[in-house]
Amino acid sequence: MILGIYVLASGQVGLLLVIALNGFILAAGLLGKPLEERARSLMVLDPLLEERYKSIGVTWVGKPFPDF
Repeated sequence: MILGIYVLASGQVGLLLVIALNGFILAAGLLGKPLEERARSLMVLDPLLEERYKSIGVTWVGKPFPDF
């Protein structure tokens, strides 16, 4: 709150916007993490698709730019 008052008083509203948006993105990422883990642990009935599904999950977590 003190940071918000300081930013508004100093006229740097853009900085406040960036901080607020980064906070929103961080919160969305933290809230979405359990959903991501549940999606990676879904059971696949077809054995041929199960191997591909697991490899995509490993690639998605391990590489910054997946190459599916």
